[in-house]
Amino acid sequence: MSEPCFQPENSGVSWALVPTLFSPLRLRTPHRRREVPVPTLTGIAHITLSVRDRDDSVDFYRDVLGFREYETTDDSRWLRTLCRHPTGLLLYLTQHRDHFNARFDHRHAGVDHLAFAVSSLGELEEWERRLDDFDVEHSPIVHRAHGSLVMFEDPDGIQLELYCPPARED
Repeated sequence: MSEPCFQPENSGVSWALVPTLFSPLRLRTPHRRREVPVPTLTGIAHITLSVRDRDDSVDFYRDVLGFREYETTDDSRWLRTLCRHPTGLLLYLTQHRDHFNARFDHRHAGVDHLAFAVSSLGELEEWERRLDDFDVEHSPIVHRAHGSLVMFEDPDGIQLELYCPPARED
């Protein structure tokens, strides 16, 4: 086993473990693909977003998207508010006290964006007007084979979409 190039003294790191921690990725066992019944998922229970300023985020999700503050739990680790949308969707907005205050970057591992479903193209057009009313920068309505959407960002740069599926052809 080769020695690491840089070993700061008194760092508290067990340098004997470093080569195994940072060695090339070990081969993973492939997911077993066999016909086993999958238990039912009934939807998304809640979403938790890490934010730079919890209060600004609560204001944005309340004023623009219609969420309502439901419960606030601040402690030594975070400032956290649970918001509930009239549809039942629960959204936790968490400001970590030791956060690094950078904007969201979709290129890092994690959630790329959130898409909220709307019922029709007419409803999507109403949302577009609402975003205009609140001076929220957004894309024009984009029509694709899989549906239509409007893209915008929250105060932390998290991309949000309002999406409606294409009209059904009966």
